[in-house]
Formats: sequence, structure tokens, C-alpha cells
Amino acid sequence: MMLSSTTITPGTLSEASIPDIVAQWPATQAVFEKFGMHTNYEALKHETLLASARVNQVDGDALVTALQQAINP
Repeated sequence: MMLSSTTITPGTLSEASIPDIVAQWPATQAVFEKFGMHTNYEALKHETLLASARVNQVDGDALVTALQQAINP
């Protein structure tokens, strides 16, 4: 299940799409770049954060933690 951008909270990031996360919290762009992940591909709108992490061979838990820190510094 993917969340719409209006229902994303720091606790539900793993089920949101990367473009929706960046749109809601622009500071997260730097986190995605640090992890070597792109944020502007059309296909990203249709997969969850954790699915994108798996495709990119990124540790999903570490990514979510870093995103939460960027959202709530």
C-alpha cells in the first residue's frame, strides 16, 4: 500500500514514494543524494521508499533513520 502525500508522517515514510517525501520535506533531497538515490524519475511515483531502497541495494532501515533525522533535526 502506498500513501498519498497528504498522509505521510515521519513514522510512515517507508510506505511513501520518494517524490512525495521530497515534496513534503525538501531537506530530504540531500539524504537521498548521500545514499546515491535519484528522486526525479517518473517510476518512483509508483513504488514505496523501501521498494526503491531494495532496487538500489540501499539499507532501508538506515535510509529511513537518516530521513527521519533530516525531517526532525
